[in-house]
Amino acid sequence: MDAGGMAKAYIVLGMQHPNKQREKQSQILKERMVNNYFFLNNTTDVESGEEEEKEEEEEEEGEEEEGEEEEGEEEEDEEEEEGAALLKLNATVSLFAIRSIVAQFLNRSDLATAARVSRSWNASFIPSLYSEVHWCPELKNPLNENIITYADHIRQLHLMMDQFQLLTEHCTKLEVLHISFEGQDPDPEDWDHLSTLVRRNPRIKSIDIRDDSLEPPEAFLEALSACSPLRNLDIRMHKLDEIRMELILDTAIRLEYLRISCFKILLPKSLDKWPCFPVMKELTLDATTEVPIPIEIFRKCPKLRKFIWCEGTPGSVLDLCDLLMIHCPLIKNLKLFSESLTDLDLSLILDSCREVTSLSIYYSMFGEQAFQSLKRLFPKIQKLNIKCRGMTSAMVQQIMTSCPNLLEFSGISLDAPDLLGIAKDEVTGEQKMVTQDWICTHIQDLDIFINGLEGKPEDWHRRILQQIGRLKKLQFLTLAPDEDYNTHRSAYDGLNFSLRTG
Repeated sequence: MDAGGMAKAYIVLGMQHPNKQREKQSQILKERMVNNYFFLNNTTDVESGEEEEKEEEEEEEGEEEEGEEEEGEEEEDEEEEEGAALLKLNATVSLFAIRSIVAQFLNRSDLATAARVSRSWNASFIPSLYSEVHWCPELKNPLNENIITYADHIRQLHLMMDQFQLLTEHCTKLEVLHISFEGQDPDPEDWDHLSTLVRRNPRIKSIDIRDDSLEPPEAFLEALSACSPLRNLDIRMHKLDEIRMELILDTAIRLEYLRISCFKILLPKSLDKWPCFPVMKELTLDATTEVPIPIEIFRKCPKLRKFIWCEGTPGSVLDLCDLLMIHCPLIKNLKLFSESLTDLDLSLILDSCREVTSLSIYYSMFGEQAFQSLKRLFPKIQKLNIKCRGMTSAMVQQIMTSCPNLLEFSGISLDAPDLLGIAKDEVTGEQKMVTQDWICTHIQDLDIFINGLEGKPEDWHRRILQQIGRLKKLQFLTLAPDEDYNTHRSAYDGLNFSLRTG
């Protein structure tokens, strides 16, 4: 068949001529190379993109002219040089990107070593090495000249010494700031430098400050209030009066997380100035003195995800139920620390929970009514911590066999007969064992004392260890008796971990 016949045959069969296929494959390969370059070089701007398009067009024109006999050898050499340059550039960018990714998984010592290999390695590893700086007397701190040189790379700064002026002058791209004056006595000049540092870093999202002194200056709190990107604020101080709390609440309007731990907190007499904290997800006000924190302030947080109810919290159980059902229906993490909460109180509270996936109950009068209300949360509960004497062994076993999504569980004790399903046969009266498997196979943290095993057959121990062995995701396992609740229990009443039992 002649060439014309072959061409016709390819057309009839819907196939491309081999020369056309090679041209198409070459074009696809070139496009992949260019796309790979743009993917790895995230900082490419519009102008560089236009230059790449021009280079692409020139290369395409060069390929079309390559097949023409009129092209000279000089143009062919030029095309080869351009292609080699593109390949070299792409390879260089790829190596830089790969090194930058690897840098995220190295410790500081390895980063420092890698940064000294060559200039190209230095450019890849220095940003990660200086992204987080700890400056305190106990550590070997970076040289001042290095801080000045690499200040633009610092995103997280941990301060425990008086080098604020140097940092204030050069650090302008911080995102996270941790300040600790514990064991020190900051003077007004230190606070002035810190206020300036906050004002000169418009990207700060999180600030954590710990100070043993009486109160922070108002100027510093005003600087916090002026920091618009701030979303996370953690303050631990001796005292916050009404004026300073007003400044903090002014800032809280745009915060997602606010944690205050002080010896004394004085809230403003009226909270009408702040009708709502629209994005607040976690609000913790911890005062060691008997100054009540009104539940009213939590009602102003419609997106609240975490709530802690302690002994002495103003308001009734019905107020708490109202908070959970109406004002803060998105709460997922609920912690109850109160000896005065009765079984009925707990039942009402649990019936009011809609989205709770993490629940902690301490010291309360937990009983059968509360457990029946808890069952409604079994399908979605992920973290469960119940340290109450009313939590029976049978309840613990039912939790382990009924909560498929449980990731953490902490209880008091579980009797071996309940775990193994030991009971008397109704017909023969003999003892039988019908063990029900735990379904929380993804649990990562388990804290429970398995008792009732002293003097029992080794087969009991072996079967219980097999049950625990099915929990393939376990990271933390505690099987010792809790000293606060199992004072009458003996450690010898627990599991036997000898080789004979497995």
